[in-house]
Amino acid sequence: MAERGERNRYRLIDVYRADGSRLRLLIHHPKCREHVEVIRRHLRVEDVTGYQLHDETLSDVDVLFAFQCPDEVLARLTSLKWIQSTGTGIDAFLGHCRKNPGIMVTAAKGFAAETAASVVLMATLAFHWNLLGRLRDQQKHHWEPHTNYTLEPLISTRTMGVVGLGQIGMTIAGHAKQLGMRVVGTKRQATQIANVDVVYPPEELNRLLGESDFVALVVPLVATTRLLFGAAQFNAMKRTAVLINVARGEVVDETALLSALREGTIAGAALDVFSVEPLPPDSPFWSAPNTLITPHIGGNRIDTYDASATLLANNLKVYPDQRQMRGLCDIGLGY
Repeated sequence: MAERGERNRYRLIDVYRADGSRLRLLIHHPKCREHVEVIRRHLRVEDVTGYQLHDETLSDVDVLFAFQCPDEVLARLTSLKWIQSTGTGIDAFLGHCRKNPGIMVTAAKGFAAETAASVVLMATLAFHWNLLGRLRDQQKHHWEPHTNYTLEPLISTRTMGVVGLGQIGMTIAGHAKQLGMRVVGTKRQATQIANVDVVYPPEELNRLLGESDFVALVVPLVATTRLLFGAAQFNAMKRTAVLINVARGEVVDETALLSALREGTIAGAALDVFSVEPLPPDSPFWSAPNTLITPHIGGNRIDTYDASATLLANNLKVYPDQRQMRGLCDIGLGY
């Protein structure tokens, strides 16, 4: 039997649909109890008791609902047909699904668009108005309105670079346009996009970096984006530019980023994600110059558990009809 703390993160239930068919669902999440109560509002649910996480009693699970799952548990889900990610990313499941073709994956696509874009907006304005400096002055009880005080250039003269024009990226572009900013972005298929002045293909990333005052990272974590940003990219940025990462920590070479911050290669960074989370207390990022740290809040919504479980419930009703299911992902692309 798994330890109590670990077991509290799991819930095994049978879900009965309108046609009488049953799907066995494993939920892995700290708030699994809340998720079950939401699903219960939409479908008939029965708890499965007496199961063990580390033996073969999970072999008849049809569906997994999780943000990530230990490999040893995934290996026991030998009948798994479908994974619904509780978040927008599916990078935690790509390796397993590529080794076990035929598993369908859906995610809460667009679920975090407004919240992640709001974090980018917050960071943009914080650096534009030197909020870190203002907070240091406040802690010292020091009133100095003019030192390092941003009056020029106006925010409307700045350029926002969006690396990854998916749903989150397009929402960021809309916010930036409302501030009067010029917006440039990257997309695999470079087409005209609302609120974006110039769309570059990924191979022209350095052109975007050379133009941008703020660079927002919102790409999915796949093979081609892992360590996408390293020393070469930081050197291509303006020395006055700020990096804002709401994607995944592994998109950035964190050693190169620390060097860029310490050496003044870039002006600052707002980091909502890291390669290791929670960020360890001894991480050098805590004391890195001109760095704003937030604890992966880009996906936080007041209705987080309700919304993600409601999406799952609606998909459970129509599974396996992919035409009606929302958030279907392409394992080959990684999102």
